[in-house]
Amino acid sequence: MYKGNQVTTVVPAHNEALHICSVVQTLPDFVDRIIVVDDCSTDGTATCINSFGSAVRYLKMPQN
Repeated sequence: MYKGNQVTTVVPAHNEALHICSVVQTLPDFVDRIIVVDDCSTDGTATCINSFGSAVRYLKMPQN
């Protein structure tokens, strides 16, 4: 929460397995919701994001 407001961050991703976990981990503490939108990655992006469990909402697009 930031100044009484809930904060949601949407992170776009496409084949970002090497970087996406560090991006999510370094988001500020005032971020209440994190949504990662995966643009049909073919690497381990999903595996990394799913390791956060329910803390991160993961949406995978059916095609790039």
